Amino acid sequence: MSTELTLIVELVTVLGAAATGGYLVSRLGQPVLLGYLFSGLVVGPAGFGLVNVEGDIKVLTEIGVALLLFALGIEFSLKELLKVRIIALGGGTLQILLTTLLGGGLALRHWLGGYPA
Repeated sequence: MSTELTLIVELVTVLGAAATGGYLVSRLGQPVLLGYLFSGLVVGPAGFGLVNVEGDIKVLTEIGVALLLFALGIEFSLKELLKVRIIALGGGTLQILLTTLLGGGLALRHWLGGYPA
């Protein structure tokens, strides 16, 4: 089977599993996202291995992240976001600050010769 055809078959497999998993957990009253994650585990290399080519997995994960961001964007409303603005702004700012300090500290230590190249 050609590489392009393999990718299409794997994409259909992943989307079918995601639809099935999403439907099942929805019927159980759980968030659909949980079904998507579980489906990814089942069809991936850690599960039944229906999708196990590393390059294909990378493409599928990038598509999955884009769809996840889209789904999260649909879920949020401005009204709900304004309710948690203090926590969101404070937590986001704190995360950016701590990540910058940690990354800068590690870079400085590496630059000063703390880590071998």
